[in-house]
Amino acid sequence: MTTSAVAGTSTSEATINLFGDLYDVLLDREATNGAIGVIKCVIQPGGGPPPHLNPREDLTWYVIENELTFHLGDVARRVGAGESLFIPRDTTDAHTFHNDTSEPAVALFMVTPGGFEGFLREAGVPEGTPAPEPTPEAVAQMIELGKKYGMDMQAP
Repeated sequence: MTTSAVAGTSTSEATINLFGDLYDVLLDREATNGAIGVIKCVIQPGGGPPPHLNPREDLTWYVIENELTFHLGDVARRVGAGESLFIPRDTTDAHTFHNDTSEPAVALFMVTPGGFEGFLREAGVPEGTPAPEPTPEAVAQMIELGKKYGMDMQAP
């Protein structure tokens, strides 16, 4: 079996703005033959997605700077710099994360198998473009788009 390495780099042209949070796809499904998506996230104070389920993917976060508060069902857990969190596929409780601090939080987000990064590309806008406000209509569109990627997203 021949193995070849794939390098991912961060480029501002590829950074996605989703309601003010920034997502930079470092490795995607196409580059890894579907194996993994690796995304660098900058979550602004107060930022984070609505509660959702990812029944098709295992999710791993590694916090690089600051901290994020993760909610899985009724359980909340702060994950600080140097710490990680894993949520296996088919978890039945919805999860979310938020930056409850006054400074941006930076994390790596790994999704196996890859493909979720397509949702970010479709739902967001390029960095430097004003992000749409998270109005009920915009959130409803994001929830509908999530279905295409196997997500069950709930209104906040």
